[in-house]
Amino acid sequence: MKKTYEALLRDMEALFAQALEGEVGAHLGLRQAMDYSFSSGGKRVRPLLLFASLKAYSQDLEEAIPFACALECIHTYSLIHDDLPAMDDDDFRRGQPSSHKKFGEAMAILAGDGLLNLSAQLVLKGIKDLSPDKRARGLEAASYLFFSSGIGGMVDGQAHDIAKEEEVPREFLYREKTGALLSAALAMGGILGGAQAEEVEKLKEMGYILGVGYQFQDDLFDLREDKRAPQEKAHFEALAGDYNRRAWELLESMEGDFQDLEDLFKRLLDRRR
Repeated sequence: MKKTYEALLRDMEALFAQALEGEVGAHLGLRQAMDYSFSSGGKRVRPLLLFASLKAYSQDLEEAIPFACALECIHTYSLIHDDLPAMDDDDFRRGQPSSHKKFGEAMAILAGDGLLNLSAQLVLKGIKDLSPDKRARGLEAASYLFFSSGIGGMVDGQAHDIAKEEEVPREFLYREKTGALLSAALAMGGILGGAQAEEVEKLKEMGYILGVGYQFQDDLFDLREDKRAPQEKAHFEALAGDYNRRAWELLESMEGDFQDLEDLFKRLLDRRR
């Protein structure tokens, strides 16, 4: 019997807990800080996108659990660092004190560093556990994950953001800061499943577009709480609608059974917050 997505996510979380427990010599406060942010109730959007993308090509979803866990570790570390006073300076995350408010700024930085390095360990485990004929796929998936989360995507976007460069379009920041990891999630599923190169490129672009539309939706939610900005609301509603439509068009152009991915898209794009 194939596992549900909920069961796969539970296995992913168990793998994370096992990895932390295995580091018995590591500083207890560091492990607690890493676990605090990883286990703080995130929606697990990126692992779900990976699993749903992979399912269109393969039924071996359990093979992707280490890759999904690595992806979520990177997402979690990025949130810890984003919340730091030197970055976005947020005191709360998901209704709880940010990592640096609970554990101190230095430990929060180290927790983010620990999660990033743990993601590499998990990816290497995932590659090692694949059958020899699939290991090249694992290497390709890992390469794209670290490209997207590094200076080829997420980290570069944050650098542009903190530099406050007025000429940098909002779409570019959203594409790199949010879209890059969504691109990695979708593309990794296709790569691990043996998708053709053309389809992988579509999945990559779909993730970028989805990320931009997702962030414009967040802007729209914020503006709806402000009755003084009707023109801005109309502007962001149009932008969110355009990017969401483009993401749907790319998804509908894919050949194969993408019903699970379509269902997940509906949940993401029809959300109320």
